[in-house]
Amino acid sequence: MIIQDKHIGSEEQFRAFANALPGLVWVTDASGKQLFASKRWQEYTGIDPYNEASFKKVVHPEDIDRVMDMWNACLQNGEPYNLQLRLRDKEGEYQWFQGNSETVRNAKGEIEIWAGAFININEQKKAGLKREHLFKIVRESEEKFRDTVKQAPVGIVILRGPEFVIEMMNETYLQIVGRPESEMIGRLLFDSLPEVKDAVAPLLTGVFNTGIAYHGNEFPVMLNRYGKAELSYFNFVYQALCEPDNRISGIIVVAMEVTRSVKAKHLLAESEKQFRNFIMQSPIPMAIFRGAEYIIEMANTVMFEKIWRKKPEEILGTRVLEAFPELIEQKYPELLKKVFTTGKPHREIESVAYIQGDDGLKKFYLDFEYAPLFDTDGVVSGIMITVNNETEKVEARIKVEEAEERLRLAMEAADVATWDLDLASGNVICSSGLPEIFGYAPAMQFVHKQLREKIHPADRQTVVEKAFATALETGIYQYEARILKGGNEIRWIRTQGKIIYDDSRKPVKLLGTVRDITEEKLHEQELMESEQKFRLLADAMPQIVWTSDALGNMNYYNKAVYDYTGMSFEMISDNKWMEMIHPDERLQNIQAWMRAVATGDVYIFENRFRRYDGVYRWHLSRAIPQRNSAGQIQMWVGTSTDIHDIKEQDRMKDYFISMASHELKTPLTSLKGFTQILKEKYGDSGDVFLVNALSRMDKQTVKLTKLITDLLDLSRIKSGSLPFSEERFCINELIEQVADEIRIIHPTHKVRFTNPGNMYVFADRERIAQVLDNILTNAVKYSPGSDTVLVSSRVEGKNVVVAVEDYGVGILKRDQEKVFERFYRVEGKSQKTFPGLGIGLYIAAEIIRRSNGSISVKSEPGKGSLFYFSLPVL
Repeated sequence: MIIQDKHIGSEEQFRAFANALPGLVWVTDASGKQLFASKRWQEYTGIDPYNEASFKKVVHPEDIDRVMDMWNACLQNGEPYNLQLRLRDKEGEYQWFQGNSETVRNAKGEIEIWAGAFININEQKKAGLKREHLFKIVRESEEKFRDTVKQAPVGIVILRGPEFVIEMMNETYLQIVGRPESEMIGRLLFDSLPEVKDAVAPLLTGVFNTGIAYHGNEFPVMLNRYGKAELSYFNFVYQALCEPDNRISGIIVVAMEVTRSVKAKHLLAESEKQFRNFIMQSPIPMAIFRGAEYIIEMANTVMFEKIWRKKPEEILGTRVLEAFPELIEQKYPELLKKVFTTGKPHREIESVAYIQGDDGLKKFYLDFEYAPLFDTDGVVSGIMITVNNETEKVEARIKVEEAEERLRLAMEAADVATWDLDLASGNVICSSGLPEIFGYAPAMQFVHKQLREKIHPADRQTVVEKAFATALETGIYQYEARILKGGNEIRWIRTQGKIIYDDSRKPVKLLGTVRDITEEKLHEQELMESEQKFRLLADAMPQIVWTSDALGNMNYYNKAVYDYTGMSFEMISDNKWMEMIHPDERLQNIQAWMRAVATGDVYIFENRFRRYDGVYRWHLSRAIPQRNSAGQIQMWVGTSTDIHDIKEQDRMKDYFISMASHELKTPLTSLKGFTQILKEKYGDSGDVFLVNALSRMDKQTVKLTKLITDLLDLSRIKSGSLPFSEERFCINELIEQVADEIRIIHPTHKVRFTNPGNMYVFADRERIAQVLDNILTNAVKYSPGSDTVLVSSRVEGKNVVVAVEDYGVGILKRDQEKVFERFYRVEGKSQKTFPGLGIGLYIAAEIIRRSNGSISVKSEPGKGSLFYFSLPVL
């Protein structure tokens, strides 16, 4: 029997019980000798467990020393055995077991046996090791996280609860807020940083309540750091912290201060703004192209208006070669490419460019610079263009150069030579014409003394040396003198020059021209002789003779002027000649004279001149312009003829005509009345001779009545008493009526009138009928070889124009301007063929003038005439 115990009934029962347990049960004596091992030992290990050597084989090598040490210690001190170890199974795999033992003592308290068991705890051990490993990982991760947070270059803070208690924060955050850690950890955020509450409290509360992160970018915050309020800028994230049950317990804040970069950006933006303002306000055309395709990013106003001549919205944001395709065939795309690829600026002076604007293609001369623009990494990102428009200056210079060339050619053509005298050395630089003028060999080099010796002895001192001395005082050198050319030939020269001074006002050079004026002098002498003859001839004439320059300024009067007026030349000069004109005609005289000077027309005017005794007499003044071969007026030559006696005779004639007309009108009226009575009484008598005689007498009476009426109208016009009775009437009805009367009187002619409708005027109906009758009668009378007269009317603007056209003899150009003058008769072979007094058209013109209209004529000899007049439309 192995063991006896009151608690175990028998050895068999113990064995059965031990073998039924899942653990490995064992029993040893007090010294540790193996007494019993359950079946589980054999089943698990596959070896005999009743051997210490066998036991050591199943214990893990790493555990064996620890197990044996503890077992030996327990045998010594009698303490219970308790440890964990790894035992190898029969397949060679180790599993964890929990080993426990208890002692069985006798009544004396002495250990009799050790009983124990090894319980398989491999799964629990593996789970524990795994949990321990996980705990280790978490601890290490947390440590790493905290170390990372501490060392992070961005500010990090963890806030807990809805009141945002500061749980932790790193050094960077402490530096950002400018506070020590002792004032932050464990405290409410807004107790530590009250100045940020208004700005960030709503944001934090929103994240805590919703769980939605908030991202701030360049967020402005006013912080009190190190005792100083400072506006700062931050990029930050507010991220909610959630528990396993998704409950939000806090917020992690990650912040990075970007104050410097924001302020730098603001400074850059301000700098760029100032740069853009500089470009936009610059008086010099400027623009910026971006990228390798040269996108037009910006340009100032002067570039758009003066160079491109296009609207900004048309081309901003487009490629420059699309906006200005004409540049493709020019050199500028290659220059842009060179600047963009090399990063080196390019400048040119007076470069020619053709640019198509809204106003067409224009040519420019430009001083320009292409300057590369670099980005932050030093790569060319664009090109700035600066332009100075030199077009006007270059074109002006070209014109000057062309003018100088033309002047040189003109001077050579006019035989004008140029010279340059060095006053210190006396050397002369001259053009090729100067040796020829002075009679020297071509291309000869001169000194001043050689030229001076060619001056005629009589002119050398009195003219040339005197002019030279004057030039040294005034700076202007000019004279006309004779030279001895070829020894004996005398020629005239005209020299003009100007002194050139140095900075101290010392004369250093004399520049000028010289020209041979011999032919002019001879011509001048001839003119003087001719003028002398003219003056002698004019002084011998009894008429007043005078001349003026092309501008109408009087410059000569003959002797008759001084004899008539009793005035001297000084008294009559400076336009004082107007004082001799009667005050009533003075203004009209001046107006007529200035009109003739302005137009070049012949000047004709009647006015009264005051005689030396104060008596005014009528004169007819007439002046014609004298023109050169080019048709330009050189001067005016005029005469004034005394017509006072003729005017008196004319006045008497007008008086006689007026009186005779009145005296003849009464008996003529009676004669016409008796003639008409006799025609009615004897018209059916059968006496052919009597009837024909009465008809002829009636026609002659009508002609005589018309003549007397015209004479009366003529005298009334002269006296200004021609009566008018104006009314509104249809001009076309009047034309038709007068045309019918002409057809009856002159049945041999066809008067054709095209009536366009009703057109009304306000005038004297009978007087306008008188005008039409006169013009139509003349058209019939002066058309012996034609039987057609055309009449038309039309509206032109605010006037009715009536035209009468015939196909008769016509009128010469010189007579067309005079046919409306009183008593004017066209001279020629047909004068006797068409008798008349020459007053009908004069009266007609006066009637039209008094009716605020105009009258004129167009004619060609042999082809007929077109008379037309206009009246205002009512």
